[in-house]
Amino acid sequence: NEAEQEIPHKVYSFSFSKYTPEGQKQIEIEGDSANILEKTVFLMNVMAKAYAEDTPVTITADKGKYDKVNNKVKLEKNVVATTENGTHLLTEELDIHPDQHRMETEVQAQVKKDNIDVQGMGAEGDSNLKKVKFKKNVTVLVQDPKDPKAGSTTITCDGPLVIDYETNVAHFQKNVVAQDKRGKLTSDLMDVFYNKVSKQVSKIVAT
Repeated sequence: NEAEQEIPHKVYSFSFSKYTPEGQKQIEIEGDSANILEKTVFLMNVMAKAYAEDTPVTITADKGKYDKVNNKVKLEKNVVATTENGTHLLTEELDIHPDQHRMETEVQAQVKKDNIDVQGMGAEGDSNLKKVKFKKNVTVLVQDPKDPKAGSTTITCDGPLVIDYETNVAHFQKNVVAQDKRGKLTSDLMDVFYNKVSKQVSKIVAT
């Protein structure tokens, strides 16, 4: 990247917070940078907090850039977003839109929560990861909490998949295949309900 090559070698600590006109915090971002006075700040060893409502999601990455003018953040390499309730988003590229309380990626992404592991190509969600949309080529693995090696439910679809972590429902679309030790179920559309107490799939509605 030509812009990165032109940055002088001296590195400074960069820290920045942005608020809404009503005084609510939108984002905090900090890292190491050599161009802290530029309109676009290139960062290394990044730590950001994106706010939606009162709870932030904390995001770390090897590098990134912050566009001060457009209030956009792009993070790259070993990106990990973690919510206060233990949801983890892992990817190699993540765009953060603080004013929209939204994050998105076009590359492979993975979301882990409890015993549910979701992977797909491209994802977007709100800043506290309460609802996440995976765009295509989705695989969901729900491990049996009593015996992870012995039993699990695997569900795949072409996408999109929308998973709501507040209501514990996942909406699958296109070439949906659900399989566990009992057999296989295929469908065009499928809603999968998850029981938070038993940590297992409680119901599948296929159309």
